[in-house]
Amino acid sequence: MADYLVGQTGEGPSSCATLADCAERVKARVDRHQALQDMLLAITTASQTNFQGNEGLLADCLTGLSALLPDSVIQQALQLVDQGEVSCIQSRRGRRLYSVRGKGVSHMVIANGLYCSCPYYAMRVIEAGELCCKHWLAVQLALAKLTPNGTDGDSLGPDRVQILEEEDFVDYIRQHFASPVGPRGRN
Repeated sequence: MADYLVGQTGEGPSSCATLADCAERVKARVDRHQALQDMLLAITTASQTNFQGNEGLLADCLTGLSALLPDSVIQQALQLVDQGEVSCIQSRRGRRLYSVRGKGVSHMVIANGLYCSCPYYAMRVIEAGELCCKHWLAVQLALAKLTPNGTDGDSLGPDRVQILEEEDFVDYIRQHFASPVGPRGRN
């Protein structure tokens, strides 16, 4: 197991010389992810009161986000929310999956699971150790009902939620998350 972990932190094949190095990098990434979650919680809490009495909090939160994420990710996520590109696909039982329209394609996001189907997520989040992509962040900001100008918007209103029967929801997931199958039925 230790041999597997060395060099497998998602930050390059030879980034860990020892198991202790890997453990240290994992702890640092977990700490950064917790800081991101704390920042998103602050944004959500403040947006519930429409930032009344907390006018400077939005700027502070965005500054905090910029310490954790590339500015381009934050700006593009805010733009996706502002343009209404985030929608929710929900089963009757309440399971949720989010779709974020990108350039010519929609990306599937599992908000609580920290997953996005975009190539950036695969290359920069999984392999390079960044915390999230613009699509995942856009979903978080839409759930907080945050718009770029800091007002409480209808970023994920009823017209952006599609409710499916359980079987249809499962079919939707299969269609959008199915791996390409090779010639012998193997991935």
